[in-house]
Amino acid sequence: MADIPGIIEGASEGVGLGHQFLRHVERCKVLVHLIDMGAMGDGRDPLADFNILNKELKKYSAELAGKPQVVAANKLDLTEARERLGPFTEALRRRGIRVYPVSCATGEGMQVLMDSVAEVLFTGRTDKIHTEAPAKGAGKRSGASAKKASATRPAKKASTRTPAARKPAAKKGAAKKAVAKKASPARKSAAKKAVAKKGAAKKAVAKKASVARKAVAKKTVRKASAKKSAAKKSGGRR
Repeated sequence: MADIPGIIEGASEGVGLGHQFLRHVERCKVLVHLIDMGAMGDGRDPLADFNILNKELKKYSAELAGKPQVVAANKLDLTEARERLGPFTEALRRRGIRVYPVSCATGEGMQVLMDSVAEVLFTGRTDKIHTEAPAKGAGKRSGASAKKASATRPAKKASTRTPAARKPAAKKGAAKKAVAKKASPARKSAAKKAVAKKGAAKKAVAKKASVARKAVAKKTVRKASAKKSAAKKSGGRR
């Protein structure tokens, strides 16, 4: 871990002290930019400071400038810093960069910042330090212009098909219904025949069973009468 003085414009040409320390951070995996949101005077602006910082990094080393960058907006304990936070955050959001509001004096936001830094450092994942940039032109429309665009937009048609295009579909539907209608009586007729066949088969089986029972009964009666007749004859002989 290396802590270097602030980089100012012209640092790549040797202005200020920051450029002398840049070689110490070339081995670092993550760069944390601590932006002074409370800096006043000489036309200081947080977004301008951030742009100058990245410009000087690129001039010094493209490899260093390409390392993952975490942006921490510092001094949120000051009123003027909080007033600047909104525009600064929105400007970087348009670039897909997330801003971490912090206060080194009070400790506000430091845990969230360090968690994100640790994730990049130990896993290489950078999703937390980026944010989804808005679509091009999305921020240009005001509420009134958006409403106007909505009002002038043509109403959505219920169907884009012309009557001529709908006719074939209607014909197909009618043809399907006709086929189904024809098939229905045929199915009913086949079902009735099947039921009739089953009924006839049952009747035939019942008839056979009845004939067989009657034949058995006749044989039984004959045997009984034969026994009676034999008994009478034997009795008469005695």
